[in-house]
Order: sequence, then structure tokens, then C-alpha cells
Amino acid sequence: MAEVGAGVDKVQVGDWVVLPFNISCGHCKNCEWQLTNYCLTAQPEPKMAGAAYGFADMGAYGGGQAELLRVPWGDFNCLLLGEDAEQRQTDYVMLADIFPTGYHATEMAGVQPGDQTVIYGAGPVGLMAALSATIRGASKVMVVDRHPDRLRLAESIGAITIDDSKVDPVQVVLDETMGLGADNGCECVGYQAHDPRRPGAAQPDDEPAGRLGTLHREDRQCRRLRPAGPRGR
Repeated sequence: MAEVGAGVDKVQVGDWVVLPFNISCGHCKNCEWQLTNYCLTAQPEPKMAGAAYGFADMGAYGGGQAELLRVPWGDFNCLLLGEDAEQRQTDYVMLADIFPTGYHATEMAGVQPGDQTVIYGAGPVGLMAALSATIRGASKVMVVDRHPDRLRLAESIGAITIDDSKVDPVQVVLDETMGLGADNGCECVGYQAHDPRRPGAAQPDDEPAGRLGTLHREDRQCRRLRPAGPRGR
């Protein structure tokens, strides 16, 4: 921490901290409900919720990948690290964005020991969701993607990989689960995805609901659905 403002009490200059990518105030109704990714105060647009550093339509907060960062509501957003922070900084940096995002997807999906979980998307968040599902005790983790390099990484952490450019992912999941479908799943493609069948298209019609429908087709592939991003109970 290089500088602190007059309203910051807990964090001091010289402290080592790690920050989430999203910004929250800690005292609005959504923050009180622990829905900090939908903070009502940090988002300046009244019809929207949620803010983040350097992300389109999520407030005028620059610097997600910057060398220095101005942190609003510093006491709430800064996670103060212990005495070993400098020595283990490459470990603690994993708490900043991708790993917590993937883990939270499995939290929202309600992954429990013994579950059969499907992850849609093998990018960084999807890979961390697959690893998190394994950590939480899922007996079988299936990862759907179409990029060979990503699928190889997913396989390296013990996931069953499904290339949806070559096979019907719904049928593969059904085959892997004796026709029952997955117990839960996580949508980790992201709402800014594009349709590979339309190269270069902006894809305003390729919304999460459409990909959720593919994953949950006819209620067969995934038995528990949470429509707001990750799926679960």
C-alpha cells in the first residue's frame, strides 16, 4: 500500500493487500446480502448494478492491469495479508480474480462431495472452476470446450474433456452419467462470447441464456439450474 486516504482506518501504508476485480461499498443492500458483485453504490448508472476496474459499463474505474491502482472504499475492498505476504505474493495473487471467480461458480452451483459436475468453457475461469469442483469433492468433472490447448489443461487436472465441435455435449454428459445428467454445472464461457459459426460477428443475440439452454437442453444435461450465471440449486 503506497498511500491511504483520510477515510481509510484499517489499511496502512506499507501493508500488503490483495483486491478483488470488482468494486463494492460494503454497506448497500446488495453488499449486506453478500452480493458484492452487484453493488448499488459503486455503479454510477442507476439502472445497473456492479462495478469493476477497467471493465466496460461497470463504472469509471480505470486500472485493472495497472501498476498502481486507486481503490475506493479501501477498508472494505482490501484484503490485508499476513507477514508472509512478500515471500508468498505469487500465491496470494491467485486470490485476486480468476481462482475466486471459478470457485464462486462452484459455490453458487452447490457442488458437493460425490457430485457429477459439468463446466461449460475451459478458459482460465472454467479451469479454476473445474479445479475447485475437484477440491470440493466432485466425483466426476466434465469440461466442455472446443480449443485443444484448453482441453489438454483441463485433462491435466483430472477432468473429462468434451470437444463440442466434434460431439454433442449433451449426449456425452448423459453417457457419462448413465442417462441422469449432471448434478450441477457452471457457465464459464462469459457473456461476451461469440458464436464460432459466425466468425467476427459481434453476437448481440449470443446471450448467456442461449448457452444455458444448450447446456440444460430439455432439462437433460444438468439437473439443477441457476439462470444467473453459474448453475445450481
